Amino acid sequence: MAYIVPLDQPLSESQAKLIAQMGSIKNMANLPFLKKLVLKKEDEISLFDYMIKVLRSMGIDPQILLSAFLNDFFRAEKLVEFFLTAVAKLAAAMYKNLDDNITLPFALNETMTDDQIVQLVETNYNWLNSQSYIKAPLTSILDGLKTRMIQELMILIFGKPKKEDAAYGPNGLVADVQRLNELLDEFVCGGAQMFSVSSPSNTNNGDLEYNRIQKLQQVKNGNLTFKITCQGVDISLPDDPMYLFKSVPPGFVGGQTVSPQQAIENILQYVGGQVQKQTTSNSQSNSVSSEKSFTQKLLETLISSITTLVSPFFVGFVGTIPDEAQGMGPAALQMLTDGLLNYVFPNSVTTDSITGKRVGEFVPATSCEILSSYDKNNMTDDQKKKTALMTILCNLLLNMLIGFILAYLIEEVKNQVKKFIAKRAEARIERKTKKMKDRYANSIAGKAQKKAQKTARQVKLMSRIMGLLKPRKNASVASIDLSS
Repeated sequence: MAYIVPLDQPLSESQAKLIAQMGSIKNMANLPFLKKLVLKKEDEISLFDYMIKVLRSMGIDPQILLSAFLNDFFRAEKLVEFFLTAVAKLAAAMYKNLDDNITLPFALNETMTDDQIVQLVETNYNWLNSQSYIKAPLTSILDGLKTRMIQELMILIFGKPKKEDAAYGPNGLVADVQRLNELLDEFVCGGAQMFSVSSPSNTNNGDLEYNRIQKLQQVKNGNLTFKITCQGVDISLPDDPMYLFKSVPPGFVGGQTVSPQQAIENILQYVGGQVQKQTTSNSQSNSVSSEKSFTQKLLETLISSITTLVSPFFVGFVGTIPDEAQGMGPAALQMLTDGLLNYVFPNSVTTDSITGKRVGEFVPATSCEILSSYDKNNMTDDQKKKTALMTILCNLLLNMLIGFILAYLIEEVKNQVKKFIAKRAEARIERKTKKMKDRYANSIAGKAQKKAQKTARQVKLMSRIMGLLKPRKNASVASIDLSS
């Protein structure tokens, strides 16, 4: 509504100016481009996808950087740090200070600020890192079983191998059939539906359910293949996939387990070889530069299904202990049986006498359990506890990846800035040098010109003098008076 001025009380000049300014501000606030932008779900982009686009725009192949992160993450030291940080965060979520020797200057409850939570997590981590009875066996376990995590990761990507003995057992990807079924359940239910690093897709619930039924049928038939993006290349596990993780050629038994870095390289070479076999020379370059590489798929599956991969380390192994653990010593074997959580929170995880499964308030729920009975908008306290570790692990691993990429990008930007500054300085010096050369050249040219002009004047003067000294043409020798 416009401001009404009574006729008998006209505004002064300053009041009229103020009213006009207020009206302008109000009109600007109603402009459409100043309204808060709300994107549709399908138009949003995740931070991970955005950073991948930034890398490509800078001419950097994301596959190289993602492979470097995988190699770094599967080092024993990095895995130990990851596990201890997850437990420290879980304790902080329970408002627990693990170090009895340190009294924090704030109440441990839901009123804690973000800075106080960070301080509590740091206190818990420092305590865990200082306890040799926890860190030493955990380091031995993770150093010995880190390659097995990648073996199980292959099940979560490709499904069950065609041959039964290649799936589980002494020469299989997993230790026993019970662990295989746990991984296949995660594979079918799809951990990525609970936690995804990429932008949300437009797939509806009906399509997701259909896909799960199809995957379950393929798993039962043992003929599941992994499709590389839009290239139409179907890749399945080799008949003897263990050669990817052993130091022996295909068809041979035994050999030493290779490092995770070598295993990842072997897998990428195998996938690359399969792509080359199934693509023509024209489309081969397209498969290499596909929008989502196998390395990215490997990493996304690792993050979305990290809880399933590492839960036995937290709650204790059920069934067959992997062969690689036999030489780790009694302390490591005891931790494998009891689980890391029982070392930090005594008696928090037990074994159900009927099902034989590990149970406890913080034992992570499976993806199938979450899909069937969890409502993210209305979860009970018990359900929140059972998803707490999963949330912590997924977010922690994603944060590590984002931090790894950001550190590289920051370093790359610094290098670009240094090159830009150096180039500007070089151009400035070049301009200054050219100016000095031009000035010197002009100075020399000026002096030379002055000398030339002086010489020209002297030549002109000499020519005049010589003209005066020459005899006249009409004069003769006889006419010269010699008497004087």
